[in-house]
Amino acid sequence: MKEGIGNLWFIMKILLICITILLLLRLLVALYNSFFCPVFPHSGRLKDDPLISVLVRADNSAMRVGYILDILSFLSYPKLEIIIGIYRPDAATMQVINAKTSKDSRFRLLNIETLHKEWLASNEINYQLGLAAKGRYLVFMDPDVELRMGTLESLVSYMRNKRLGMISVLPFFRLHNIAERATWPWVDLLFLTLAPIWNDSVKSVLTATGLAARNFMLFDADVYNQFQPFDEVKKRRDWGRGIAEYLSAQGIALQPLVGDRRIILQGCLNWKRCIIRLVYYTMAFFRGSIWFASLYALVYCLWFVPFLIAGQYFWLLGTIVINLIMRAVVAHMTHTPIAENLLYSAFQVFTLPYIIWIAIMHQRHQCKRKNCRIEDCRLKN
Repeated sequence: MKEGIGNLWFIMKILLICITILLLLRLLVALYNSFFCPVFPHSGRLKDDPLISVLVRADNSAMRVGYILDILSFLSYPKLEIIIGIYRPDAATMQVINAKTSKDSRFRLLNIETLHKEWLASNEINYQLGLAAKGRYLVFMDPDVELRMGTLESLVSYMRNKRLGMISVLPFFRLHNIAERATWPWVDLLFLTLAPIWNDSVKSVLTATGLAARNFMLFDADVYNQFQPFDEVKKRRDWGRGIAEYLSAQGIALQPLVGDRRIILQGCLNWKRCIIRLVYYTMAFFRGSIWFASLYALVYCLWFVPFLIAGQYFWLLGTIVINLIMRAVVAHMTHTPIAENLLYSAFQVFTLPYIIWIAIMHQRHQCKRKNCRIEDCRLKN
């Protein structure tokens, strides 16, 4: 009996050491990213004022389209075209578009009547938006992204100075409710503490670029027109990483950035949508592996339990301090209030069963559709 207890304590001690080392490594990665990540350009002047095309794939919703148009209408850049791509807009949506764009020649509507089976709908809409654009630089935006004045000029100037072909930005997420506050810090920690994404390794840059590309991408038009990246990811649901992989293979320089408060992602999501979005990012980071994603969720939410079981309270206190410092570093990088980030992180423990359950349900759904093994499937976007 004593021998069994001794073996159990030895295993528990090894587990505690592993958890502590993991937290220390994540803290070091967060500090590395904080010091060495490319700084979001705070200013930039364009002497020649090139034409910039802002391309938005919008939902067929009068309220959301009206919101997008209101936000974009405040952009002051002199040479700008804004193209809204919608699949078969209804009468109410068209009425809002006509009312808001009739006095602003910068706006154009791309009314998409047909979609093809060999394409994923969102990818084909983005592809058609790219064909319709005339700008020297192309911006593909999520319909929930809000831009501040001067942002486009700063990014284009940065792209020119660094001679980049593509920039993707992980925007600042404006939190509205408890569901968002309990889940979005998870995405920031996943993005900024699991890999030194700002080094020069191809894998790190692709991971960062692909995850951020879902919200905001800036292309040099010459690069985009030559390689037509959306044509290469017709059916890929993780199209952001697919585009990053394709362009990188062609020798194009890519750059991921963490946005400040000049690129804002609006939320207003309920618990279910927040969890689904969180599951998507987690699965995408682990290349669709349900096992790694679930293991990460377990360790992330319940890392403190083994310390309580073993009665190592001072050891637990030390790991809590490490965790708080790590979260503070990430909050500083993402321009979120540190106190609020720490406070709402306590709610993330309660999201654990939902995260694992929804991830497994998504995997089973995909496997049923594709008739494949679980480990070979990918999360539905």
